[in-house]
Amino acid sequence: AGSALLLDTGLGRPAPLILSQHRSARTSGLFMTATEVDMVLLRASQALREGSVMEAARMLRNARETYVKEISELDDERRQLLQMMQARIDMAVSKENRARAAAANAAAQALQAPEDIAAAALEGDEFISRSVSAMGRRDFPAAHQALNSARAAYARAGPETERARASTLENLFASLRAEQERGERVQKLLRQKAILAQAKKKQQAKELGLDPDLVLRADDEIK
Repeated sequence: AGSALLLDTGLGRPAPLILSQHRSARTSGLFMTATEVDMVLLRASQALREGSVMEAARMLRNARETYVKEISELDDERRQLLQMMQARIDMAVSKENRARAAAANAAAQALQAPEDIAAAALEGDEFISRSVSAMGRRDFPAAHQALNSARAAYARAGPETERARASTLENLFASLRAEQERGERVQKLLRQKAILAQAKKKQQAKELGLDPDLVLRADDEIK
């Protein structure tokens, strides 16, 4: 049982966010309720309404990571809310980037020297390389930051370079989102596997006439 709050998704209508009292599985001795994690998502929505896009993105990332780490089951409703908020943040970031790009394009018109344009394009390419490396390390925040820096560098290089690199940027942003979602699915499967393994150990302990909780605690101490 729980209460419902309306989460402003910015996509046409508010979505109900059910605040449950479910407690997460124990991780490093810390307990966090689903309600507490849901509130992080609500604060992200508030930050976005106030125009703090980067703060909203940080809060959403915290909510996403905490759901994965703390809540034993990421239900379809919360997954959908995360996706809607991510889409809204992506749109806000895109709007900010377009505004910065417009300003950078105006400045780029003053770049008379071809070497300045080439240097800005090269800087963008270097950020692309950093982003790919960060994705390989699964450092998604660093990858996202590098992609934004690449976009800004291409904007400084001028409209021609920006258009030439646009598809590369969009493909990398899409790949980044896909990897983040894939990571969530993998973490969910690992949690389910751990739960099944614990259930199996408990059953084996019962069959041997042992205290299942003592057996699990002994395993934790050995680890």
